[in-house]
Amino acid sequence: MKILIFHTYNQGYLSSFFHELSVKLIQKGCKVVGFSWKASVSEQYIDGVKIIVTKKKGYITNYRKVYRIIKKEKPDVVLSNFSYVNPALLFGRLLGVKKNMV
Repeated sequence: MKILIFHTYNQGYLSSFFHELSVKLIQKGCKVVGFSWKASVSEQYIDGVKIIVTKKKGYITNYRKVYRIIKKEKPDVVLSNFSYVNPALLFGRLLGVKKNMV
């Protein structure tokens, strides 16, 4: 099962929760990808979790990025947090994601 998690990747408690959840899911045999918007751009693996960080811009550009990442990764489950909710639900539905969770 492939899971795509949209959250803000930083040193906060909520980010730590999502990272620990991702590591536990990987240990159970799932593939997990984390996506975040920040001021810098990077793609890295941390504890087996693929973390994609892109630069936050305007609404249209951000929606396009969410669409592209869902289309590229083809997840079975999308878990989204805060500002990612609307585009993740919309494009998850349009692209046939089995489970969308907020």
